[in-house]
Amino acid sequence: MSSDSPVARLREPLFSALRQMTGEPFSDWSLRLRLSVCFTLFLACAWVLIALFSWHENRKYINRFFDTQQMIFAKTLLAMEPGGQMAGFPPGIPKDGEILRGVLREARGSQDKNALGFAVFDGSGRRLLDDGERGRLFAFEGRTEGFVDAALERHPEPWRLVWLKSRDGTRVVAVGQELKYRDRMTMDMLNKQLLPWLLLLPVPLAGLFWLLNRELAPVRKATASLEARSPSDIRPLNAKEVPPEVRPLLRAMNSLFARMAAMLERERAFVADAAHELRTPLAGLRVQAEVFALTGSAEERDRAAGNMLGSIDRCGRLVEQLLTLSQLERIAGERKEGAAVRFARDAPLNWETLLREAVDAALPSAGRKNVSICMTTEVYPDNMRGNEHLIEIMLRNILDNAVKYCMDDGNIHISLDRRGLVVENDGKGVEPQYLPRIGERFFRPPGQEQGGCGLGFSIIRNIAEIHGFSVLLDNRYSMRDNRPDGFRVSVLFCGE
Repeated sequence: MSSDSPVARLREPLFSALRQMTGEPFSDWSLRLRLSVCFTLFLACAWVLIALFSWHENRKYINRFFDTQQMIFAKTLLAMEPGGQMAGFPPGIPKDGEILRGVLREARGSQDKNALGFAVFDGSGRRLLDDGERGRLFAFEGRTEGFVDAALERHPEPWRLVWLKSRDGTRVVAVGQELKYRDRMTMDMLNKQLLPWLLLLPVPLAGLFWLLNRELAPVRKATASLEARSPSDIRPLNAKEVPPEVRPLLRAMNSLFARMAAMLERERAFVADAAHELRTPLAGLRVQAEVFALTGSAEERDRAAGNMLGSIDRCGRLVEQLLTLSQLERIAGERKEGAAVRFARDAPLNWETLLREAVDAALPSAGRKNVSICMTTEVYPDNMRGNEHLIEIMLRNILDNAVKYCMDDGNIHISLDRRGLVVENDGKGVEPQYLPRIGERFFRPPGQEQGGCGLGFSIIRNIAEIHGFSVLLDNRYSMRDNRPDGFRVSVLFCGE
């Protein structure tokens, strides 16, 4: 709505006045109070508009009605025979009391002396007859015909006069009525029409207040329930009890509660897992510290110090992986709402650079086991967006596990094309019954000789899920005896 519109010009002063009366902005009022005030104002405005319209229509009807009556009366006077009824009558008519002698006042009717006046003149302007009151004030107008509004002699109020002449011009009739009389009658009719509505105005207002209280009671109940809850109580609210207009808000709040519950559950699981997994390395670190304190020779002290540093490094890696996994699970949870996609896919992915950096980072550990890494690329994926830091973490975890579980003097083969990434190594593989559990937190198949905490594949799966990829884990089988002779990790760009 334009700021120059009449409604806007009326609204600003009205809201300013309401703010001065209540001491607070209109927007801070309760919904019930705002609806009540606005409905009252709209109802009052509607009543005023109806009153103006009724006044205009009533006035137009009354003017037409009395103009018709004046014209009929004037024609009747003009039709009187000059030598008959009018002959011998003095100018003036006796008053009601003189004519209706002995008749009670109630039987005479209610009349207004300004309701109607008349006068009859001859062609020269001589007064032949009048009503004896206001008609005596009519001044002869020989040239005027039809309706005119004019003031009478010694009477300042305007009158409505109609002048008619006989065909022979020997008589002139004037019939008049005070305009103020018509105005009073218009207002009387208007009052009788609108006064009942004005008296009944509190009834719909009271009904509105009652209806608002009744319909907003569930909202107040839900508000009181929320205020009485403890911070840990995130049960969903009953959206069926509130009005349909408020249900989307409660559904959104219930959705928020569900996400908060999932987040709190992840945080509790993170704390529990961290406490469980850190207990063992910290206990070992304490034992190594005690051994270090009790050893006497320099060689034993160096060995104990090396063990302590190794344990510290393992604890650091565990904490780093726990923090990374916690962040990824949070992002994966938000991805269902669309926020994680915007966070993750914020830059073009240069797979050639990312993959070569991951391979370079794995070469030192691969060299210690005399493992060779071979990379085959058909065409590097293009037009793919994502978070380079997360993709780098995923690639390094894949290659770290490939090197860690590869046999000595073995091979690792990497292939990349538009469909996805495949990494294979030479090793024992994983027992088929344990394959579905690979990727669970802290799960490591039995019989593993290499160290680790079982979080690597959980991190890989979460990063892939954030980017819309899928991860497949399976064994590579030998052609000779159909036994596992390696492990294969496939990252499929199915979302691209």
